[in-house]
Amino acid sequence: MKLALLLLAACAGKGVDDSAPSDCPAGQPCITITAPADGATIPTCMQVTVAVENVTVVSPVEHSEEVDGEGHWNIVINAEPKNFPCESLECSITLDGYDDGDITIEADLVSNTGVAITDADGAAVLDSASYTLAGDGVVCQ
Repeated sequence: MKLALLLLAACAGKGVDDSAPSDCPAGQPCITITAPADGATIPTCMQVTVAVENVTVVSPVEHSEEVDGEGHWNIVINAEPKNFPCESLECSITLDGYDDGDITIEADLVSNTGVAITDADGAAVLDSASYTLAGDGVVCQ
């Protein structure tokens, strides 16, 4: 297995993203990875940005009780059973320890208590993108 990801605190931008894609069914929660673009070549220190609709993104530490319409998102790398919580629309992650080459990032929308948020059909609300890792040795700080 690869070394554990180091997840760093995210930047500003908490809340619902008003510029989120409009292909989300009315009133349904959605998450879309907006950066880096799918297919991009990425460095070891990577910033993932998402757009979220119909869920207010909050800190899982400060908001640990279940509240309708609130949650956070997790980053999953290469489908490994690790979740790294993000409390704003941007998260920096260090991919140190992963081999250069193909890598998949998944953004999973979850409730304040970490339960998967589902759509009207009961499917987990998530998005994924594929990248080429070209590690430059720069670890996020």
